[in-house]
Amino acid sequence: YIFFQINDTIKIVERDFRGQRNVINLVQGKEIQNFIISQDGKKLYFKGKIGNQAGIFELTLLRF
Repeated sequence: YIFFQINDTIKIVERDFRGQRNVINLVQGKEIQNFIISQDGKKLYFKGKIGNQAGIFELTLLRF
């Protein structure tokens, strides 16, 4: 998986078993900045605004 940010969107790219690339918008908000992934790869943290909430957010990453 590759995580990257374009403007106020955090995206993820995964490569499936057929060699295809899937690009997914993981987080969309406002003023998204400073995202990091926990050392164990299970959490994504970022600062920004989503709807009426602003601050530091935590997102649990699931693996299929």
